Amino acid sequence: MIGHWKSCQHQNFAEHRWDHVKSNFEWLVAFLDVDPDCWLLALNCVCSVMNLTAEKVLGWHAPQEVATGETPGISIMLCFVFWDVVC
Repeated sequence: MIGHWKSCQHQNFAEHRWDHVKSNFEWLVAFLDVDPDCWLLALNCVCSVMNLTAEKVLGWHAPQEVATGETPGISIMLCFVFWDVVC
C-alpha cells in the first residue's frame, strides 16, 4: 500500500498542473514515438494545447482566455498534428 501513496495533499496549484503537463508530455512522446532530441518541441506543443483547452476549475474557460480576456483561436492547432510528416 505504501508504494501507491503520494504525499500530494498539500501540493500547490503549480505543482499539480506540472503533473498534468508531465503526464501529457510522456503520453505524446510515447504515442508518436518522438525523437528524444526533440523533447523541447514536444513540451512546447503540450503546453500550447493545454493553454487553449478549457478547464473546469476556470469555469470552462481556457487558461489563455482567463489571462488575456480574449477568446483564443484554435484553428492553428487543427491544421497539423505534432510530429506529423510534412512534405
